[in-house]
Amino acid sequence: MINVFLCDDEPTLLKNYSEIVTNFAQSHPNTTEITLKTKNGYELLVFLKESHFQGGLYFLDIDLANDQLNGIDLALEIRKLDSYAQIAFISTHEELLKETIQRRINILNFIYKEDGLESVRAMIQETLMTAIELHDKQLPEQEGAAYFEYNNGLILEKIKLDEINYFETAQQVRHILVHADSSVIEFSAKMIDIEKQLPQFYKAHKSILINPEKVVKIDKLKRRVAFDNGDSCDISYRKVTGLMNLIATAHQD
Repeated sequence: MINVFLCDDEPTLLKNYSEIVTNFAQSHPNTTEITLKTKNGYELLVFLKESHFQGGLYFLDIDLANDQLNGIDLALEIRKLDSYAQIAFISTHEELLKETIQRRINILNFIYKEDGLESVRAMIQETLMTAIELHDKQLPEQEGAAYFEYNNGLILEKIKLDEINYFETAQQVRHILVHADSSVIEFSAKMIDIEKQLPQFYKAHKSILINPEKVVKIDKLKRRVAFDNGDSCDISYRKVTGLMNLIATAHQD
């Protein structure tokens, strides 16, 4: 069950969004429910601090006229309280879309109010469906495959960890290539942040972070690591022994 939070300072719009989500919940039982709808971003933050909800879906207006806290700032504060928050903005301010990118806010959707109620309805329903698909993959207490999450432009994407062979710094500054079983994906990030997020991966080179569980061969002479899909990458001479010991220890366990 996904807890849905609505925040918009216009009562009529808040009522419309609430009806859309309620109707969706009725036609898709046991998937979503409205936990809080409010005109005030601070009220939402207080509620989260007291309730400790995780994995909520948040529909936020960017321009909250009655608050000193705008929707973008609110989203950043929500992330501090709900590490697995899924966020969608509903706004008339198309120009603020760029700011969400610059401030690295991973969002599920950016919905334009000016497109009309029927378009907004369709986009909210689409966002709810996407959130349901992501929800079970996201929360740490649930069993199953682990995922790496990244921001591909404006869209929040996920890839299974057991499909990732290695990460590599791209030629473009602050861009990373993730080499997976059947694809190579480029996205904006810093390697040091990925290292912190995935401590189980191994720094094989100053520009390469590998998944030890995918390694099938280490060529010490050529200083190459081979993966189970036939892909391979470089490894620093000084890192070879460490990787071999890591893999040997894992096999003992």
